[in-house]
Amino acid sequence: MTGINRRQLLAGGAAALAATALPWWKRLALAQDGPQQRNLLLVFAPGGWDVTASIDPKPGLTTIDSPPGNVRLFRNIPVLTGSDRPAVSEFFTDWGELTAVVNGVEVRSIAHEECTKRILTGTNNSDRPDMGAIAGVENGRDLAVPYMILGNTAFAGPYGGYSGRAGVVGQIITLLDPSFSYSVFFGRSTRFRPSSDEADLIKQHVLNRADARRASVGQAGVNKQRMDDFINSVQRRDLLRPMLGNPEDADLAFQLEFEPQIDLALKLFKDGISRSVLIEHPGGWDTHSQSHAQQIPLHQHLYTGLNTLMQKLVEQGLFANTTVVVLSEMSRTPKLNGDNGKDHWPVTSSMVIGSNVKGGQVYGGTDDYQNSVTTNLTTGKPDDSVDTTVTAASFASGVLTMMGVDAEPYFPGVEPLRGFIKS
Repeated sequence: MTGINRRQLLAGGAAALAATALPWWKRLALAQDGPQQRNLLLVFAPGGWDVTASIDPKPGLTTIDSPPGNVRLFRNIPVLTGSDRPAVSEFFTDWGELTAVVNGVEVRSIAHEECTKRILTGTNNSDRPDMGAIAGVENGRDLAVPYMILGNTAFAGPYGGYSGRAGVVGQIITLLDPSFSYSVFFGRSTRFRPSSDEADLIKQHVLNRADARRASVGQAGVNKQRMDDFINSVQRRDLLRPMLGNPEDADLAFQLEFEPQIDLALKLFKDGISRSVLIEHPGGWDTHSQSHAQQIPLHQHLYTGLNTLMQKLVEQGLFANTTVVVLSEMSRTPKLNGDNGKDHWPVTSSMVIGSNVKGGQVYGGTDDYQNSVTTNLTTGKPDDSVDTTVTAASFASGVLTMMGVDAEPYFPGVEPLRGFIKS
C-alpha cells in the first residue's frame, strides 16, 4: 500500500478547502468529464471593439488615449476595469484561469467587410469557409446543421449545404412549419399545406430532379460537390423537426438579443443539432464619436452575457466539450479624433475560453503605439528574435488545431498559433 505523509495530507486538505471556496458553477465545471466531440461557439462583436478598454490596457501612455479605469491582474492577464463595468472583473475573477487573451491579431485592413472576412476566415477570400464552418463540418458533418449562424455575418463558402442561418426573425420555425411564414396574400384566408403523403411526394420529386441534374452535369468536380451538398441538406432538414416540438413553443422565436442567442446556441449543442454556432453581440461597437462613453457600457453588456454563457455551459453539462471564441473584426485607433471617437484600426484582440485552453495568460502583444509585436507562434509569447506576428490566418489555424482539425489543407504553409492550446 502506498503511504501518504502529513505534508501530502495537508496539501490535499488545502486543495479540498480551496475547491469548496469556488463558485458552485466552477466546482461543477471541474467535475465534468472531458470532451467526446468539441463544440465551437463564436461570439462576434461587429463594428470594432476598443481593446484598450479591457483586454489590452494601455493607461498612462501619451501615444494612446486610454479609456478611464484601473488595471487589475487576473492570474497573468492585465485587464482595464472600472466600477462602471463590474461584469468585466466578475468574468475574469471566475473564468480568467480558463481564458487565453490573444493581443496583436493583424487583420491588415480598416474596412469593416474586409476585416470581418479576414478575422473569421483567416483569408481575404469571401468564398472560403470561416473557422466556424470548418470546425462544424469537420467535427459534425452528419448532424442536421453542422454550422448554425445566428448573427448576420458569416462565411460558409463551399460548406453552405452544411450551414444554416437562423436569422433575426425566426427563420428556423418558418423552414419547419410554414404556418409561421409570411401572411397570406390576395385575400386568401388559409394557405395550402400538404398532407404528409403529399409532402413525401414533393420531397421525392425534388430529390429525383436533383439526381437527374447530377447525372447530366454533376458527375464530377465542383458541380458534383454542390449537388451532393443540396441533396444532403434536403435529407438533413428532417433531422431538425424534433427540435420544433410544440409549434406554440416560443424557444425558437429568435430575436437579435444576446441572451436568447446564447440559449438557442446551447440548445443546438445540447440536442445534437449543431457542432458549431456563431452568435452576434447586438451592440454598436463602431464608435467614431464619444468612444469612451459608448465602449464602456458595451463591454459591460458583453461581459454580462459572457458570464451568463459560461454559467449555463456548466449547468447544462456542456462546459467540458465547448470552446468559446470572442472576437471582433478590428479595434479602434490609439488616439481620439475630433469628436472624441476612435476610428478603425487593423490590429485587434480575441479571447479563447474553455477546458482545453491554456488560460490565465496573454499571447501575442502590442507595443506603445498599438502595433503588433513579433511573436513565437509555438509559445505564443512576444519574441524579438523571430519575424512572425499573430495574423488572422495563424489565429484561425490555431483555433482549428485546438478543435482537433487538421488546419493545413485550409491554410497551406501557415504556422498555427499554438501557445494557447493545452497539451
